[in-house]
Amino acid sequence: MSKWQRRSPMARTRRLKIILPALMLIPYLEEDLAELGIDAFEFGGSVLRKVTHLSTRAGFELALPQEKLLPLLNSLFNTYYRVTRKRHSPADFMASNTTRGKRELEVEREIFSDGTTMAGAA
Repeated sequence: MSKWQRRSPMARTRRLKIILPALMLIPYLEEDLAELGIDAFEFGGSVLRKVTHLSTRAGFELALPQEKLLPLLNSLFNTYYRVTRKRHSPADFMASNTTRGKRELEVEREIFSDGTTMAGAA
């Protein structure tokens, strides 16, 4: 991928649009995932953190850098929680780790072994 393809504002915006369907699915699947004992926002935060990390590592720059995008998404999640729940303490949904199982955690540790630590994978 050329430098222009990585840094083009249009390409970066297109890549950011990839996460929009995931954002819409999180509240939609909240009740169904709760039936399975999974918090949809913790799961979504975990997935979004991993996707942004991997896209950055692969050189697929997003419209916003990961350091700015994740706090923005976390703020959005907390705002939704505050509006839809009576008692909500702010949480860091982007630091959540919903991966379970020794083998799965080993795979993640290997994938994210570039110096970035994954919550719960230590």
